[in-house]
Amino acid sequence: MANVDRYETLLSQLQTGTIKPKDIVGSGYKNGRKVAFEWLYTQILNSQLPADEEITDVFASASGMPFSSALKARNSDEYWQLENDQFNTFKGRAVQEYGIRAGVNGIGFLVWVKIGAKKHKTEREITYLLEPAMDEINDILAGAQR
Repeated sequence: MANVDRYETLLSQLQTGTIKPKDIVGSGYKNGRKVAFEWLYTQILNSQLPADEEITDVFASASGMPFSSALKARNSDEYWQLENDQFNTFKGRAVQEYGIRAGVNGIGFLVWVKIGAKKHKTEREITYLLEPAMDEINDILAGAQR
């Protein structure tokens, strides 16, 4: 529970401007404010969920604040990417679940995602990887038939 209090304190300080986003997530981000808010939202929400229901990430508006309505969350770039299977994950991991939920303390709405194990290779990727080996096998078989 101490971590939740710490995260909520950091969230409050970030909202009021007493700390900067770089104090939470470091520097070098295109939109550090959004990244800092999203990281804090993820930590707070996960501390309130059972371990098997933890989410990987949440997404907020460009300002870092939760979306003002579920419709705005649904119209976000991140939600569109998730809906259209165009969401890029770290190291090709698969999206298990995603959706929209109430924000921290019931304020606004957030897009959430749960990412699981690595994706299986598609038939096209497997064919591409096997082509050189298949050519070699076919050459061997052709030589044996002569």
